[in-house]
Amino acid sequence: MAADSPRILDLRRRVQADPASIAFAQLAEEYRRAGAAAEAIDICHAGLAHHPGYLSARVTLGRALLEVGRLDEAAIELTTVVQAAPANLPAIRGLAEIHQQLGDMAQALAHYQRALQLAQFDPDLEDSVERLSQVVAPARVLAPPSPVKIEELFDFDNLLKQIGETAPLRASSRPEVPPMVAVTPLDAVDLDQHSADPFAEVERDLRERAEQRAAEERAAREQAERQAADERAARERAAQQAAEERAALARAAQQAAEEQAARERAEQQAAEQRAALERAEHRAAEEAAARVALAARRQAAVLADLNRWLEAIVADRQSQDVA
Repeated sequence: MAADSPRILDLRRRVQADPASIAFAQLAEEYRRAGAAAEAIDICHAGLAHHPGYLSARVTLGRALLEVGRLDEAAIELTTVVQAAPANLPAIRGLAEIHQQLGDMAQALAHYQRALQLAQFDPDLEDSVERLSQVVAPARVLAPPSPVKIEELFDFDNLLKQIGETAPLRASSRPEVPPMVAVTPLDAVDLDQHSADPFAEVERDLRERAEQRAAEERAAREQAERQAADERAARERAAQQAAEERAALARAAQQAAEEQAARERAEQQAAEQRAALERAEHRAAEEAAARVALAARRQAAVLADLNRWLEAIVADRQSQDVA
């Protein structure tokens, strides 16, 4: 089953390991392409709760809602994408398909024309624009061409030489096709009326060859359209992958900036702590110096008092000796 492919299993493990991982968008897209649109819708809702601005995931959600027929919800999601990114081709194509399914051919044509401006020479878009243009503004019906005669289509002298005749065909013997509305000159020839005529065989062969060439051209166009569709899908996948890589780089840059800011805050806090420690040490040194100075002043005062006391004792003894 496609839903159990190695790619889906790997993405599912990544999302289960980290529900906030942006890998949910790739997982949802893989489920949608595998035909599991309901699972893709649930995954997108869960992932967009963590990353509401992830436009690629909203495109996947809109496409999945479109596939299950929830057209109004799909239109809301894809309109949100186009408002944020006016050149988002998958979202514009999705809106065109929604309007076409709703029967609003004018709006569908407007969105297809807008998409064709972004993806010029896209055969699918060109075909859609041409078909809807005929519906919205029907082209003027051309008048049917006048009846065509066989004489106007072929050089009968050369045809006679090709089938082995030598005499030119007289004008009176040239069969004419009854008047009828012709789409192309070859379709105007009624070969059934000339089944026994060698000219009819040649004409039938020419018509068969023309039809074969037309079939080959149709097959070549279909192959070119398929190839263009594959290339377009590849471009869309590459664009989505590039957007996811840019988002991952942006998140990594944001994380690095946050880490740098955290380091700067830590360094600032450490510097403040060192400054506070230096101020505390400075205050402690000032207090110690003040205490030493106070002790020195007290000691000097004590010594001064002691000297005065000794001088008084000496003076008193001298006075006694004199007496």
